[in-house]
Amino acid sequence: MKRKSVFILEDDNVLRMSLEESLLNAGFDVVAARNLTEARQVLAKHGDIDVVLLDIRIVVEGGGVENGLEFGLELKSERRQSPPEFLVLTVYDEKREYYQLAMRLGVADYLQKTQLDIKVLTQHIRALALRRALRGRPSMTEKLSAIAESSSSRNEAISRFCREILVGEIRDVFGGGFILFVSDGEKVVWFEAIPDSHDEVVEHVEAAVNSRFTQVARLEDRKDELFRDLGVADLAMSQEFVDKIEGMTFICLAETKNLRVSLGLLRDPRKPEDTTGQAALLDRYLQREVIANLFQIMEIWTDLELKRKLETQKRELLLTATSQFCLYQGQEMLAVLFEAERDAQNGDGLVPVARLRTIATEMRNAGETLREFAKPDDASKWSKSRRVDMRRLVERVWSANVSRRFRLGGHEVLLLEGDCSANDLEERAEKGVSQILSWMGRRLLRFGEIDEREIIVTFTPPNGRTTVKVIFEERRSRRLSPHLRRTFFEPFYAQGAATATSDLADSDRRLGLYLAQALAQIAGGDLSDCSDEMNGPLGHRLVLELPAAVNA
Repeated sequence: MKRKSVFILEDDNVLRMSLEESLLNAGFDVVAARNLTEARQVLAKHGDIDVVLLDIRIVVEGGGVENGLEFGLELKSERRQSPPEFLVLTVYDEKREYYQLAMRLGVADYLQKTQLDIKVLTQHIRALALRRALRGRPSMTEKLSAIAESSSSRNEAISRFCREILVGEIRDVFGGGFILFVSDGEKVVWFEAIPDSHDEVVEHVEAAVNSRFTQVARLEDRKDELFRDLGVADLAMSQEFVDKIEGMTFICLAETKNLRVSLGLLRDPRKPEDTTGQAALLDRYLQREVIANLFQIMEIWTDLELKRKLETQKRELLLTATSQFCLYQGQEMLAVLFEAERDAQNGDGLVPVARLRTIATEMRNAGETLREFAKPDDASKWSKSRRVDMRRLVERVWSANVSRRFRLGGHEVLLLEGDCSANDLEERAEKGVSQILSWMGRRLLRFGEIDEREIIVTFTPPNGRTTVKVIFEERRSRRLSPHLRRTFFEPFYAQGAATATSDLADSDRRLGLYLAQALAQIAGGDLSDCSDEMNGPLGHRLVLELPAAVNA
């Protein structure tokens, strides 16, 4: 059992030595000092401190007066990563005079020296030592994260927190004499009894509560039912434990929507301490920290579960993307080979080299794109997601790639409206935008003369949403039928392409949009066809949705 430590700063020699002896007998490690100089020397040699007892007005040799609260602030600053808890010992009603200092220090309570009860002081120290142990320090966060990472459910994580952390900390303070259980409102999720002497009946109590108690109530109200179910032949052997349950005091340490953590303090005839008073102080000091720990572990577990689900979805997306891509290209190859074989039988004997080269190039580029950006386990890739200025990205892709590729540089084809920023890998967003603009550029070239402002890109900021939208419109080409547009993002729909209309004969007719949608989905967004929202029979509208930049 790890003993909790107490530091006493008190100028009254008699009181200081009396407190030191009493707290040592109560099971604490104690160090003490009579002034600030001595306090600094003592604490420099001492490690962790759980609770500090401060005298406010410290009279030093020569008649000077030192301020204990100011020393407390100094100590709290020095140990900011793991500060102690503070109690004030005073003779006078000094709350008003030193209120601001006490508030900054976070003093738990003022205890009057003239009315000081060592039992009450001990109860305060025990409750505060527990509170400090459960505070959100780096070491506690690490423990909670470790539990959350290795738990299969939220309830299991909370039960393990109680079993692996809370029980141990309570045992360090009380040694024994308590019952702790977690319930979900209808049944006990986890239960543990820690009497001072572990007798045989405890195992039966645990088994009975875990297996037979389907409704949670005050345990002492159901002790007859509990011990009737134990099946112990001679209950006299466990009379000591029964007596403790008779005097048990229960408190609710934490209650969430689904779970309740209850602590029962067992009365020990050999240590006639007021369990009601101790329970009241635990209720006062401990509830906030236990609830904070429960919410932290639930938050950690939920975040990890979301990440696990996201990684699973990414893997499924990658597998789906790869399978669809392979199916698409296999069907394309079969169609080309069929045509080549048919032409050879008809005497033409021409091998469609250009088309095969296009398909091979398309396959290579798509494969590289999927390999580069669809790796769910590549943590370094995901960590590079950052703010991407979508307007500048579209401008760069258009001028450096699409406009030059389709020889559209002499026309003011592109019109940009608005501005927005997304959270994505810039390289990935660039690949997706390039696929969309390239598809629209090809559509324009298929329909003769190109006028000004044929492609309009509108950038829509979040406006309260978690995503931004980039709306791509090309207003020149004849709109494809709803049936064909439903195949925009289905590259496996290629078998009918070889014999369909000229609209389907475009070598990059689907794979580009399919890849753009896959990349957007990997980033947490989507790409959809909204062409039916446009007026008239011309043009296409594609809406790219991406996560909004955090500071957008």
